[in-house]
Amino acid sequence: MILQIAQPIGFSRQGRRSNNEDCIFPLEGTATPADRLFIVCDGVGGAAKGEVASQLACQIISDFFRQNYYKDYEDYKEFIFQAVKKVQQAFDEHVANNADASGMATTLALLHLHDDLGAVVAHIGDSRIYQIRNGQVIFCTSDHSLVNEWVMQGILTAQEAAFHPQKNIITRALHESIYGKSIPDIELIDDIQPNDYFFLCTDGMLEAFTDDQLADLLNGNLSEEQKMAALERMGENASYDNFSAYLVKIQAVE
Repeated sequence: MILQIAQPIGFSRQGRRSNNEDCIFPLEGTATPADRLFIVCDGVGGAAKGEVASQLACQIISDFFRQNYYKDYEDYKEFIFQAVKKVQQAFDEHVANNADASGMATTLALLHLHDDLGAVVAHIGDSRIYQIRNGQVIFCTSDHSLVNEWVMQGILTAQEAAFHPQKNIITRALHESIYGKSIPDIELIDDIQPNDYFFLCTDGMLEAFTDDQLADLLNGNLSEEQKMAALERMGENASYDNFSAYLVKIQAVE
């Protein structure tokens, strides 16, 4: 399987917050169709330097991917676990030299396109990864959040969760090792077809649309640039948080 992608498009916006604690990789405007790794992070902590956490996570993980390869590990899951461990070590070192950063953390949404395996997706927290085909969401990560746990337990409906006052409480994050393990959920997607979309986003984007609205927009006749511009406008109008996203369209599968 050889995957060819269209020009990837990403953005990260401050929204109505006082600063932007989100970070994306590759940085906005630098991605090319040759890229295979995409990351979206939402820093947690405010005064605890959430913006540092998200930037460090993007930097350390992208460096790890550039310097290593799956063949050096037992499998792709072990590879991701080792990348996350490197981030925790970097957090520990940063906090050791910057006591005011203690408690910093970040969500993680990661997509790696691998010609032999397919799409490796990993996430921690409530930043999401979608696979959308012909106007239908065929895959979506499951948020590590309090309200999503309640949905799975039947306490809330998905619609109730979307507007619940505790919707921003996450149950898992990428943080210092002192707080325990930062365990990502990892999936391998080998059902990939031309014109599939992978969409990564922070929870700030989720205030702007439903899954059906996202799928309908991506299934429309607009260009990829126009689709992302429309999503950015929706984020500006609806989100009270930072909002960031990456759109990756599969051009061909050989």
